[in-house]
Amino acid sequence: FSLDSSLYQENTAYLSYGRLALRDLGPGDLYLGGNLKYLMRSFGSLPEASNGYSGLTRIGRADPVLSGSRRSAAPNLDLGAMYRFRRHYVLGMSLVQAAQPNVAFASGDPDRLPLGLKLAMSYQSLLSNVAAQYETQTAPTGARDQRLAVALERWVPRLFVGDFGVRSGA
Repeated sequence: FSLDSSLYQENTAYLSYGRLALRDLGPGDLYLGGNLKYLMRSFGSLPEASNGYSGLTRIGRADPVLSGSRRSAAPNLDLGAMYRFRRHYVLGMSLVQAAQPNVAFASGDPDRLPLGLKLAMSYQSLLSNVAAQYETQTAPTGARDQRLAVALERWVPRLFVGDFGVRSGA
C-alpha cells in the first residue's frame, strides 16, 4: 500500500505454510496452517513534523508522532485450521494478528493491532459453491467490529472454449 510513496507506505512480507494434520478425524480431515508476517510502514518528511497542529491552529513545536521515527516494523502471526468433512463441506477458523504487535511510530505510544477471529463454512459441489464467513475484532474505540459475508458461485462448463463462473456476495 502506498500513498505517493514519499508520504506513506506499507509493506508486508509473508511466509505461509499449511498441511494435512490429521487424516480421518471423525468423518473428515483436519488441516493446519499459518502465516509468519513482517509488517513495515513508513512516512516521508512532512512540514507538519516541525510545527504541529492542535485542531486547526499551529502549536509552534514539533509534532511528537511525526518528528519521531518515520519507520515502524514488527513481526506478526496468523494461525488457521480447516476441517473438510462429508466430501462437500468445509469448516474454517483463523486467528488474525495473533501476536498483536505494536506498530506505533513513537516509541512510548502503544498502537497494537487487534486480534481478529474468522469463522467460515462452505459447501462445494461440482458446479457451485456456497460460503459464509463471520469476522470479529476489537475496534480502535474498544467496541467489537463484526461482519458477516455470504457468497455464491456457479460454474458453467462450455465445451471447447473453457469454463466461466458467476459470483455474487453480500
